[in-house]
Amino acid sequence: MLQDAIRTGTFHKAFISNPTDFKGKVVVDVGTGSGILAYFAAKAGARKVYAIEASGVAEQARKLMAANGLSDVVEVIQGKVSRWRRASAGGHVRRRASSDPCSERASLCARRSRT
Repeated sequence: MLQDAIRTGTFHKAFISNPTDFKGKVVVDVGTGSGILAYFAAKAGARKVYAIEASGVAEQARKLMAANGLSDVVEVIQGKVSRWRRASAGGHVRRRASSDPCSERASLCARRSRT
């Protein structure tokens, strides 16, 4: 994803342009990889971000968060999400994330139009 500047830029714009969706919230990024989406969520104002990654790249994501001063907000967890339990993450996941920013934006717009 990092080499896809258009896709990454679209995600960044969506996160930063919608601070009320993130401000003070707890975010879970499953399959975080490099942690770029966890980083965006933290920058958009999330209170806490749990970045879960099964592979060894989790260590790199952890280093990136530390280098950007986000270790207190973004907790990188190396392991499978099926084994992850965290009471502080809150009751349930309200909306499932997708790797397709268009589907996420459409979902967000649809939700806003109903309220």
